[in-house]
Amino acid sequence: MKRQLPLFDEQRARLGRPTIMERALASKYGTPYVHLAAFAIDIDRIYELEEKRPSRLPFGWEVFLTSQYLQARCDPVRHHEMIEESVLSIMEGRGIIRRLGTQLPFAVWLLVHRKSWPEALGACFASWKKPPLSLAKALESLFADPLQPALMAQHCLNLSLDPPIAPTTREALEGMAKGQSLDPFP
Repeated sequence: MKRQLPLFDEQRARLGRPTIMERALASKYGTPYVHLAAFAIDIDRIYELEEKRPSRLPFGWEVFLTSQYLQARCDPVRHHEMIEESVLSIMEGRGIIRRLGTQLPFAVWLLVHRKSWPEALGACFASWKKPPLSLAKALESLFADPLQPALMAQHCLNLSLDPPIAPTTREALEGMAKGQSLDPFP
């Protein structure tokens, strides 16, 4: 009997939807990029699920939670190039087809706008005709409440998705729900 090693089944591993995950960026930046993209994709999947039901989550929650993840895991100086290339990759693909994870540029913009991250990352958004100031205003109350990340993370963990969220997303949400600090990317 001929024995074979198990092969990676790309079709089974996919969500069946376009996402922001880019092979070239995954190859270039490795684990930090893959974890970041997976988190953004999973949060967007939860956002889509929430859109179909009466949600208790406020407007822009997916941008807020993604910004909290970014702030905890990414050093905006050390990971500047990865963040910039990720944002530009998403923005260059806009309008073609809806991809999961596209709230990531808004989360980065929000951190720059709030002066939590260096203004140099704001160059990514030079092509925007008008910044989403109404989004920033709507999220002010979330930033003012230190319990919001934990409450939102727990809400996300209570939902069932098929396929399930990535283990790294689950781990990050569990940490956020417990109010724990997330380990920064190397």
